[in-house]
Amino acid sequence: MPERIDGIVQTLLQHERAQGYLPIWTVWGQETWCRIGNPALPVLAHAIATGFDGFDRREALAAMVASSTAARPTAPANAQRGWSVYEQFGYLPYDQVDGESVSKTLEYAWGDDAVRRVAEALGDHAVAERFAVRARSYRRLFDPTTQLMRGRSATGVWRTPFDPVTATSPLSNPGDYTEADAWQYTVAAGLFDPAGFVALVGGAHATGGWLDRFIATESPVSDRYLGQEGVIGQYAQGNEPSHHVAYLYDWTDRAWRGHALIRRVAREFYTDVGAPLVESASIRLAGGRRLTIRAAGEDDARPWTESVHLDGRRLDPIALHHADLVRGGRLDFQMAAAPE
Repeated sequence: MPERIDGIVQTLLQHERAQGYLPIWTVWGQETWCRIGNPALPVLAHAIATGFDGFDRREALAAMVASSTAARPTAPANAQRGWSVYEQFGYLPYDQVDGESVSKTLEYAWGDDAVRRVAEALGDHAVAERFAVRARSYRRLFDPTTQLMRGRSATGVWRTPFDPVTATSPLSNPGDYTEADAWQYTVAAGLFDPAGFVALVGGAHATGGWLDRFIATESPVSDRYLGQEGVIGQYAQGNEPSHHVAYLYDWTDRAWRGHALIRRVAREFYTDVGAPLVESASIRLAGGRRLTIRAAGEDDARPWTESVHLDGRRLDPIALHHADLVRGGRLDFQMAAAPE
């Protein structure tokens, strides 16, 4: 609920004051280190981007920078103790870290991008540029031959042998990925850098084909303990790195396929989606405002959102802004059959 966001952020900042870095995964006030990245960073960035200000934004940025640069000598051996290797190479070489090199690099880059966005919002250009460079460095793990993120040594040699459809985990079969495989952590770049992901793959048309192969490529084993649940090809709805995949089709020349995938996922795994499943809905907003959502022509034969209008103004479907929605009004989806 929106009224709780400021308090959540304040709690995160209090945690940073106490231990010197933002929480990774705490239980009963104790850090468990059960995440490979810095998940508080995107949370803070999102709160600031959506206008919450019941906390010191400058303190938030300082905490984000400290959490991304300061050493953590008391961290366990399998956790993140420092940043020197990452900053030296721009990625984590598989021969310099104890497993999960690709997944950790992508997670760190996501956090770097969050710091970059907050620094830009607050006008700190030096910090923004430093973290923009760090956020882009994950691209050094993209192997253009396989078009996948792949383990790389300190001398730049790709990991061999390479099996892109076998998920790895430090709990069972250690490798370069965390409860995922090469396909799933390649598409993870689209979580924070969709334009960069599209450029790596080769543009809108090539990315559409890449996503089609992602959906069509099956793994020989679907192990739910390795995040392989709710599987459609390489799409694993039971694991976080896949949750945004359908929306990446909006960056390609075949957006309707993403909309159809959203509908399939909704029918098979979920009830809340990005394309309406009902003809209308109404949401009460703060200050007595209301957002009314209507979907003209909604049914399984018309899964594609052809256009979206807010109070009669046509919107860019990949740039639906939070600030526009919280003002209320009428959001109209025009549904259509896929053009193919």
